[in-house]
Amino acid sequence: MFLHVLTEEAKRKFIELVYKVANSDHAYTEDEQEVVNNYKLELGIDEIPDTDTIEHLLQYFGGQSVDIQKIVYFEIYGMIICDEKLSNEEKEILDVMTNQFSLSNDKITEIIIAVKGLQQAYKAVYDAVF
Repeated sequence: MFLHVLTEEAKRKFIELVYKVANSDHAYTEDEQEVVNNYKLELGIDEIPDTDTIEHLLQYFGGQSVDIQKIVYFEIYGMIICDEKLSNEEKEILDVMTNQFSLSNDKITEIIIAVKGLQQAYKAVYDAVF
């Protein structure tokens, strides 16, 4: 949704991060696959790079601007909960993001509420149309 503001390097790192996060619990669900494929389309990236670890990718984004960190947290959190499951591995990733990003607890809570609200709106639209 907001990924167009990322640099080309950050776009490649983001798609690698989101793919690795989606697979972190060894349950790459159909919902997660759809989200990752939508990110690939949005970013114009066909192949997902495999150059780094989740930890290093999170460190990279931890060194970016607060606006970029908010976007990455928003998008990663949305992908994590798209299958309505939060595994221990995914929770650990969110904890690392919370510790490495320069986001206040209030901002993280605001992002989480926004993601959940957006998902409810998408569901309502889908149910109304289909």
